[in-house]
Amino acid sequence: MLVTGLLIEAGYGDITFEKVKEAESILFAAFNRARHSDLWMLEEEEFQHFATLVTTYDYQMRRAPLAVIIEASHRLERFRAGESFDRIGYRSA
Repeated sequence: MLVTGLLIEAGYGDITFEKVKEAESILFAAFNRARHSDLWMLEEEEFQHFATLVTTYDYQMRRAPLAVIIEASHRLERFRAGESFDRIGYRSA
């Protein structure tokens, strides 16, 4: 999901970074529900929102140049290493 958001910032995709954050929240909520009920599912509205994110990712993989995808991957690795997004961003989100 973070790579999708980073590629959106790079100009590939028309959903907002906030929508990516919402999808992340939806997924975390589904994981939490599954922990307590052993039932993995998304409500219809949640599914539609998550489907938009997956469709955007598919678009990005077909349209974004490999160099842009690699740079997004490097940014993700720097984030995982502890660097903040505002220090490694294409532009501030």
